[in-house]
Amino acid sequence: MYYKKMESMNIKRYLVILFISFSLLGKGYKFEYYFKSGERIIYFINEIQQVSSLKSKYQDTMKMSITMIDSVLFASSDSVVIMSRIKDVSGSVVLNKKKMDIPNKDKLIGTKILKTIVNGKIVKTRSINTNSKQTNPGTIYFPLPQEPISVGDTWIDEDKEQSSRFELESVKKGIASISFIVTPKGNTEGKIYGNIFFNISKGKIINESLKSELFVKSRWRKVFHITGSANIERVQ
Repeated sequence: MYYKKMESMNIKRYLVILFISFSLLGKGYKFEYYFKSGERIIYFINEIQQVSSLKSKYQDTMKMSITMIDSVLFASSDSVVIMSRIKDVSGSVVLNKKKMDIPNKDKLIGTKILKTIVNGKIVKTRSINTNSKQTNPGTIYFPLPQEPISVGDTWIDEDKEQSSRFELESVKKGIASISFIVTPKGNTEGKIYGNIFFNISKGKIINESLKSELFVKSRWRKVFHITGSANIERVQ
């Protein structure tokens, strides 16, 4: 009788451990952006970019810091309208070994992009008073998976300009680390890759780091090699 009780207890203990193990392995995380109308989000962007021609020895370098403010104009259960505005720009450019200020820096400040996000994906962007195309504040939000996912799961987003692959690498203390690779289409080859850090409970990107290795063909049949890196941090 004693051994039967012990055997029964061991089986129950084994089943509990097995249940917990499968629960942990199969845990799914639901990703959603959470916004409130009137909410203001501030991002600080640091980037460096180097451009060279494969047919010459020159190399131009740009270092730029951008403070960007997102104001939530409208928010519902599945869609949000955000106004992105560049508040401040600083940095320098080295052209033909000569250092100078960022071209059209004053015009960059005040750039506004209206963007609409539906079910976690930007579906529309509209320039309000964009004076320069040097930067595009409409690309910060990445497309979210529509179903709960587990660590190791991947999802893909396709459009006319690029193909993007995302993978949930880990979740620690509610912060998801998501790796991504963006492959451009058209006259650009190469990739943009990095990691996004997403606070699941708050529904906000808190940091993003990326690197780029691109080859762009111009209409003059020159091939430009563009390398760069950027770090995006949510400061409010």
